[in-house]
Amino acid sequence: MKTIIAYLIFVLVSTASISQIIPEAPADKAVVYFVRTVKGVGMLSYPGVFCENGPIGILSYRNFIRYECEPGNQLFWILRGNISQITFTNYKQFIDTELLAGEIYLIEVRVQFEGISMEPVDPVADYDKLDRIRSVLNSKSSLKANKMMKKKDYQKKKIHKSWTKHCMDKYPKFVEKGKVKQLYSDWFVEPEDLLIKSSN
Repeated sequence: MKTIIAYLIFVLVSTASISQIIPEAPADKAVVYFVRTVKGVGMLSYPGVFCENGPIGILSYRNFIRYECEPGNQLFWILRGNISQITFTNYKQFIDTELLAGEIYLIEVRVQFEGISMEPVDPVADYDKLDRIRSVLNSKSSLKANKMMKKKDYQKKKIHKSWTKHCMDKYPKFVEKGKVKQLYSDWFVEPEDLLIKSSN
């Protein structure tokens, strides 16, 4: 009986570790994963992710958005509102990218106590970021939350249309101050790089 129970536990654990499937990028599109990892604060904060065409979606705690887009130059940014007793502040971060068709790229998002962090991931050097992203992409709770948010189109309708223009108006100042981060074309990953390999 103990042997049967042990075997069932082994099967369940093994299945959980390989249940996530990372689809390949379409041959004519680039794919960007925006992944909100657990490092940071603000569980009840819901920042919005944008591109130049408008909002991509709301990124909830320990969730992610898989976004397919045209290859080439793409500008992304994140916006988080902070309401205090004194002021209302919008925290922003921009990333300028150069994307290849058929490839997958990663951007890590972390909510901070005073601000927002949006970091492009270099898979060759950013091991800690890659590990945090893997943890989210392979978490059962994150996959469940992502499935629910995907059905709601990542709640894009809740993002006010004026926010896109507001951020685009601020973008030149970020460029002038050298605060726009870069995601380079060779910073892509393979689908298997995002899986947690079970140890035998």
